[in-house]
Amino acid sequence: MVRLVGAAFTETNLGTLPLFLLDKIITKISRRSEPGRTQTAGYSQGNFSSYVGAIREKAVYKRLPQVPDELLFSGSAPDEFLEIRASQKKPDWNPPRTVRYQDTFYRLEAISSGMPPWPFRYTLRKLTAGAMGRTVLVYSPDEKPLQAEK
Repeated sequence: MVRLVGAAFTETNLGTLPLFLLDKIITKISRRSEPGRTQTAGYSQGNFSSYVGAIREKAVYKRLPQVPDELLFSGSAPDEFLEIRASQKKPDWNPPRTVRYQDTFYRLEAISSGMPPWPFRYTLRKLTAGAMGRTVLVYSPDEKPLQAEK
């Protein structure tokens, strides 16, 4: 509206500078944040913190010693669980994936953080027979995993 009225009275096309200045003045007077700027700043702030978190994670976890995984079996049929505590992050292990360990199939239910030397925890639920799929992850560690006791 300001540009339309300005163009009607002065017979010139005003640029966006007067509107920008008017917006800044109103924002300062009302002491509210700028809606467009906070969303953009929040978005870039979120990306920045995400990058920093990823770099920090890699730096911290590279310094941890590589130890064999620790396995914890819990529950009873039909709710049997396997918790794998690992020192290194397992690639492509994102829930809900099917994982085969020895001759048993499990569904990867959750990933959580643990304490060193096993900062990665993978919670798997035992599946019934005949649960084979095309994209099954095969868990066969290089070193024999440790059996954890509850």
